Amino acid sequence: MNLQALREERLKLAKRMRDLCERVEKEYRDFTAEENAQWEHLNREYDRLGELIARQQHLAKLERELFEPAAPAPKPPVAKGAPLLFHRVLPTQALAAWIKFRSGRAISYEEHELCEQYGVRLDARELSFSLLTSAELRQLQVNPASAGGYTVPVDFSGELERALIQNSNIRRVARVIRTDTGAELRWPLADDTASKATIVGEATDVSFTGVGFAHKVFNAYKYGTAVRITSELLEDNAVGLDRELPRILAERLARGTEEHFAVGTGVNQPEGAVTAAYVAVTAAAQDAITADELLELIHKLDPIYRRNAVFMMHESTLLAIRKLKDSTGRYLIEHQRAMDTEFPDTLFGYPVVINRWFPQLAADQKVVLFGDWSRFVIRDVAEVRLIQAAELYAVSDQVAFILFSRHDSRILDAGSHPLVALKTAA
Repeated sequence: MNLQALREERLKLAKRMRDLCERVEKEYRDFTAEENAQWEHLNREYDRLGELIARQQHLAKLERELFEPAAPAPKPPVAKGAPLLFHRVLPTQALAAWIKFRSGRAISYEEHELCEQYGVRLDARELSFSLLTSAELRQLQVNPASAGGYTVPVDFSGELERALIQNSNIRRVARVIRTDTGAELRWPLADDTASKATIVGEATDVSFTGVGFAHKVFNAYKYGTAVRITSELLEDNAVGLDRELPRILAERLARGTEEHFAVGTGVNQPEGAVTAAYVAVTAAAQDAITADELLELIHKLDPIYRRNAVFMMHESTLLAIRKLKDSTGRYLIEHQRAMDTEFPDTLFGYPVVINRWFPQLAADQKVVLFGDWSRFVIRDVAEVRLIQAAELYAVSDQVAFILFSRHDSRILDAGSHPLVALKTAA
């Protein structure tokens, strides 16, 4: 038996031992005499194969020293930290090997070695990994790839990041912070815009003025989504499951969080931008907006925030604005598209971001938001968990993959109103 066959046989023994333990643990009991004998036999065989493998490896090493004297290339560093926590580095090949093994199929020695290298425990039902840090994410957002999309690592976290960015327009303009834990995060706020420095004469006291501090509390609301995959698809892997699985899960996550980032109530869910934005202009009509009202909204925003301001609205609202005409039938607002920017649509020179979750034109609705979106903060807990559940749908020969992550959002507004809203008439 060659080295590869020995390793595969030893992996099969390890799986049988794991299955035996899980069965006993699930039934909350000790080994029976028969099971104990079976365990001892499997353990002896496992050790015996280990000795054979060690001999084969030693022989292979001697042969390499004789015929291949060149030093081997160094291996990439093994991920540090908790046994199942990956600091962004979870190659899709390692994920594919984990999925294959957890589905009851044999994996190659190379796949087993890759999993060991990156700390992937093949017997673990759950993988935990971390997203990009806040600093890395900011760098990613200010330097988008010029040819459509962002440059992110080619691993599970990278696929998640790519899908989150592409499917959440609020994420593309908001400030995103990442925290290691989901502990309550208090963010201090102070509106000190009425205070200013003064000229102080020689030997003259400086006048003291107080600053009133408030705070915003960021929580960590847990989001989850699950997909079921047939055993046939897992075995064939016809669609490149290691790439498709993170994309599908992240797109679902992006859609769920995007809705709350837009219109969340802030009670047991994130606080949406629409919910918290200050109403600066109320339209005269219930189902229409005028160009004058848009201009008024622009000038209601503090000039400090206007420098980096962006419009956000529903697609149908933007269409209604574009249809505005004067008495001669000419469009009041020219359709401007700057193709070399991330958001090509503009109104009065300001970028327009479309959001499918924003209210449409109807009575008493905040239909247009305008402001500096860096004051809208999305909080992600960096750790994301992926769980494989084979038993849940075993009757239909399917395997479930479940993704859990935690998020929140808040507007940092101490009274200066960095995001202002145009609301239709009641």
